[in-house]
Amino acid sequence: MATTTAYSSGNVNATPEVIPPLEHGDRVTREEFRRRLPVTPGASRAERIGGVVFLDAAHRPRRSLRSVDPATPSLENGDRLSRPEFRRRWGAMPHLKKAERLGGAVHMQAAVRFRQHGNPHARLITWLGCYEAGTPGTAVADNTTIELGPENDAQSDAALLILPESGGHCRINEDGYLDGAPELVAEVAASSASYDLHDKRDLYRTSGVQEYIVWMTLEQRLLWYRLVDGEFVELAADSGGIIRSKAFPGLALERQALLTGNMQRVLDVLKAEMATAPHSDFCRQLSDHREDSAGA
Repeated sequence: MATTTAYSSGNVNATPEVIPPLEHGDRVTREEFRRRLPVTPGASRAERIGGVVFLDAAHRPRRSLRSVDPATPSLENGDRLSRPEFRRRWGAMPHLKKAERLGGAVHMQAAVRFRQHGNPHARLITWLGCYEAGTPGTAVADNTTIELGPENDAQSDAALLILPESGGHCRINEDGYLDGAPELVAEVAASSASYDLHDKRDLYRTSGVQEYIVWMTLEQRLLWYRLVDGEFVELAADSGGIIRSKAFPGLALERQALLTGNMQRVLDVLKAEMATAPHSDFCRQLSDHREDSAGA
């Protein structure tokens, strides 16, 4: 992701300000939109409608945008489609990695960059996957479509759910998609302007996602929210910088270790937390529910 730096009052000794490029779906003020537009590479067309950024996708790799079926139109950012039409067009675009339909409108991700998305995404999956390995009855989903009502087909970067047979509320429908809110969803965002912290956060909140993690890679910040009385409230770290899940006992994260890439420390903290009594009790609860479901 290209960025530029600016120095206030021409003072080259001052801390440089990083100006991130616009991303499709960002929710920004007019002033912020105009400030960031000049550093957005290849954006031959950029609009701000209802506070949301819409970018021309022409500068992205053509193979990600072309339909392999001449009779099927390609998906375009901002298209407003029904679920069947969204899936028909996406099915004709095998090179397209990520597309979502939020409020009926299509959102497509640009090419994925290593430091801003690919590596942080992998760290989250590694952490959640280790928890799944030691917690039978849970499952991790990576870039999986989640149906949240008739107008929303979200594709989260990561999700952790309790399997239906173990008492979870999210189901796997006949088409193989997740149906309903997973207990935990995580997204990697460029900055706090991303729609992950606006439209998608509101969607996850109203859909009943119990916990939401969003990692803003340009700002090196990670927020972990917990649903309380219908509102997302940020979970606080303890004195050692560790955040603990309420929905998944034993799921703990040393935030700074994750941000700096110290995955050994991240996994050591997780392993220690999974050796505690609350995690053992949770595993027993999941097992009991499976046995009750099997015997019903």
